[in-house]
Amino acid sequence: MDKKAVRKEVTEKKKQMSNEQVISLSMDLKDLFCSLEAYKEASVIYAYMSYNQEVRTMPIIEQAWADKKRVAVPLTINKEYMEFIYIDSFDDLISGYMGIPEPKAQLLDEPGRIADEKDVLILMPGLAFDKECNRTGYGGGFYDKYLAGHAGSVFTKVALCFDFQIYDHIEVEAHDEKMDMVVSNSAAYIKK
Repeated sequence: MDKKAVRKEVTEKKKQMSNEQVISLSMDLKDLFCSLEAYKEASVIYAYMSYNQEVRTMPIIEQAWADKKRVAVPLTINKEYMEFIYIDSFDDLISGYMGIPEPKAQLLDEPGRIADEKDVLILMPGLAFDKECNRTGYGGGFYDKYLAGHAGSVFTKVALCFDFQIYDHIEVEAHDEKMDMVVSNSAAYIKK
């Protein structure tokens, strides 16, 4: 399947999910993810804030705080690029670009809030993935741009998804970032 067909198929399947299903499967994924060495060894996590029928990341963020990890989430700037901003609670968030929760813009001016770690576990959203850890995003290129702009950092890239978002093979382009790991609600695939 080409990217367009995959995006359409996954979008339709996500629309059919009830809120209860999203929450239940997200909790299964959180339990699996937090049992992995990559999570246990990380002191900093760059997470995304879930939107619509995406895997809920709030339980992972809450667990990270409970485990004394620092958490940063993206702030979209001028609808063109993003920066990760450390948050201490969900009170640091407002409805942002496309209605996605993001840090309040004034946090950009607070010392130490812009995340610029050299070794970080980054959670990445997307629409479809394959067992070789390829990713098809939403088409905005925000994460590709972010990673390219921070070439001096070492990112352990982890995609979170539901089982139905994983294909045997998806088409990718040269600029598409391969994940180090794809974690679904029932399995974890590690890049070979």
